[in-house]
Order: sequence, then structure tokens, then C-alpha cells
Amino acid sequence: MVLRGEKRAREVFGDQAYWKEAERSTIRVVCEIEDPEITVTIDEYCLGHALANLLDNAIKFTERGRVTVKLYREADGRICVAVEDTGIGIDPVYLPRLFEPFSQEDSGEARRYQGMGLGLALAKRYLALNGAELSATSKKHKGSVFTIRFAEALMS
Repeated sequence: MVLRGEKRAREVFGDQAYWKEAERSTIRVVCEIEDPEITVTIDEYCLGHALANLLDNAIKFTERGRVTVKLYREADGRICVAVEDTGIGIDPVYLPRLFEPFSQEDSGEARRYQGMGLGLALAKRYLALNGAELSATSKKHKGSVFTIRFAEALMS
């Protein structure tokens, strides 16, 4: 997959079917593209699944507010995609285990959110197979930011 130009980036980041849940709620979904000329070459399956998981989680864990997807360059020139939400956030004690398979912050039987705890582990692995990195920052009750940093070899 080659992400190139504003039209293609909006197709990938802004028009996915899983955002219908956000449309039915009070969540505002925003796509910000810093430079429509940014180009990244990466396996479509891997990036698509990683982004789908990040966006699905952002929408699932945000009751109201917004989910923002940003495509931008860092100061060092690396291209990044950030998925930012105003959701429930993640406890700092749990953050080190966030990308472990079958790991969930709330794992009790009465937990509010469904899932097996594989999505983020798979997303990180899919991206790593392509030389990209996935990281997260979060504040409980404020929201989270998941950032994909592409390797220089993938950028042009």
C-alpha cells in the first residue's frame, strides 16, 4: 500500500465502515492531514488491521468527545499517524502491559467492554513486521494517544 496525497489518506483514515458506531453516538471523528504529499509504502493488510484496531478501540472507549486521526511529520522527519481520543484513558500502572497478548485493564467478569485482549498486541506486531513502531500515552479519565512511527525506509 502506498499512502500518497490527501484523497488516498482520507480514504484510509476517514471513511471506514467501523466509524458508523461513532456516527450513532455523540463522538466527533476528525481527520487531520498535515501534509497531503506525505508518502508511506507499507503492507496494506498490516497497516489496515493495525489502524482498524486503534480506531475501533478509540471509538469503543470514548463515550463522548472526539477521536482524531493525525497524519504528520515529527521534527526529525519521521512520518507518524496518531489516533487520539477523549475516552476513559488507561491507568499508568497498566500501561507497561498494554501490548501483551490477552491483556486487559479490566479483566473481571463484570467488565464493561468486550474483547479478548489481542488487538493491540497484533497491531504492534503487524507494524513491527513492516519496520514501524507503535507506542501509547494516556491519562486516566482524559484519553489516550496511540502513535505509529514509520521507519525511514518506508518514507518518501
